[in-house]
Amino acid sequence: MVRDHARASHRVGMFLTFVEACLFALVAALHLGFQLHVRESTYAAPFLYPAAIIEALIALALFLSLLLPGGDASRAGRVLAAQILAVIGIFAGQIALLRGVALTTARSEIFYGVVLVLALASIVLVAAPTMRSRPVAH
Repeated sequence: MVRDHARASHRVGMFLTFVEACLFALVAALHLGFQLHVRESTYAAPFLYPAAIIEALIALALFLSLLLPGGDASRAGRVLAAQILAVIGIFAGQIALLRGVALTTARSEIFYGVVLVLALASIVLVAAPTMRSRPVAH
């Protein structure tokens, strides 16, 4: 029963990592000039090549951590490393936005807040099952 819960939390953490990677890829594309049209609304972002490069690298790291073959433990380690990279990238992006206050929008703040929550939740859900150890027989 506990093992099933651990596997379920592990899978939810992996799914959150996938969602986060998709969000980073979308925002990187928006920063490179891609426009998203949904009904009557158009979503676009200013051309920010440095931000697009960092976001694309984070998205690539997250995707590769999920897609590369390996067992559950090795995949969990890769996801944790990619998530740590994502958290560092999020904070670097926030510091960069502090320097260019004119570039700060509510949309970018919401994005960074959402991906930070996704990253932290994924870290907890992926690391929790791997950190549990089996009882040691004495």
